[in-house]
This record gives sequence, structure tokens and C-alpha cells, in this order.
Amino acid sequence: MKSFKNRLMRHEVTIDNKDWSKYDERLLKAVESGELDRVVATLAKKGVVPTKLNPQGHSAFHEAAGRGDERSLTVFLTHGADVNSTNGSGKTALHLAAKAGHTLCMQRLLQNNCPIDATDLQGRTAVHDAVMAGSVVSVKLLCSRAASINAVDMDGCTPLSLAAQRCQAGVCHPLLEAGASINHRDKQNK
Repeated sequence: MKSFKNRLMRHEVTIDNKDWSKYDERLLKAVESGELDRVVATLAKKGVVPTKLNPQGHSAFHEAAGRGDERSLTVFLTHGADVNSTNGSGKTALHLAAKAGHTLCMQRLLQNNCPIDATDLQGRTAVHDAVMAGSVVSVKLLCSRAASINAVDMDGCTPLSLAAQRCQAGVCHPLLEAGASINHRDKQNK
């Protein structure tokens, strides 16, 4: 945990919430409760930005992706949401959708040019997150879209090495089919 805090400090991640308003909170709550009508109505308020982070580092945009709420995600993208935006952990909406196995949201984000190989504060890509969650469908989709399957995180792990450490044969298979390197060693020489 101490290492993660140091990484946050090094990357100078700040969550500026002085602009967080009651409408931003309402938008986040509408996404959390799956109320599309409230999402649309709240988004029309002046100053409401779906990618704005609350004090905990969450946004309505990222919440929609993580929950698999493709309808809200589509509304946000139509209103010009920045697909490059990250949450407080440095994760894009694609990271969150991949981790949860929401392939429709992933496809929508990729269609809107969400960077497939963006890294979070731990150097992990969406493929790493999909592997850590054991989401075979997410891994397959990312592999089919030419995601970097040999990306190395800050611990020196590739998606394949993470899958092997977690004994996830179902996740290893699509990575190997896509050409993942089998000879990589992490920082612990595993």
C-alpha cells in the first residue's frame, strides 16, 4: 500500500473537487441507479461534465463503463465525453469495462477511439485488468483489436504472467493464440 501511495505522489495525481456540484453528484447517482432519464436530464445542466471526478476519484462516465451501462455511456459519448479521461487510479473507462467483462461498452469505447493500450498508475493496461478479473470475453475482444498483449506493468508482469500466476487457463489460451511471450520474467523472477 505504501508503494501505491508513493506512485500516486510521483504521478502527482490530484483530485480537484472544488468544482464538484450537486448536479455532478446527481449525475453519478443517476448512473449508479441506472436511471437513463435522470442521466439525460442532469447532463443538460450547465457545468455538468460526465468525466469530472468526485473527491473519491470516481466519475459518472467511468461508473457507467464499470457497470456496463451502455445506454448512459452512449449518451456521454454523444455529448463529447473525453474517452482519454482517467479516474483517480489512472484507469480509463476501457480498463473498468474490461475488468467487468462488459464487451458492449468496450466496443463502444473502442469505436470512439479510446486508447486500447493506455496504462493506469500501476502501469497496467485494460488487458492486465481483464486478466486479473478472469474475464475471458474481455481478453478475447482486446486481443482481437490488437491490444499490446506483452505490455509490462510496474511489477514487471505481462498479462500472460498474471494469468499463469492466477492459474487462469481460460485466460491464458487467447493470450497465447494472440502471440503472447512465454519467456517473460517479472521483477521477482517468476
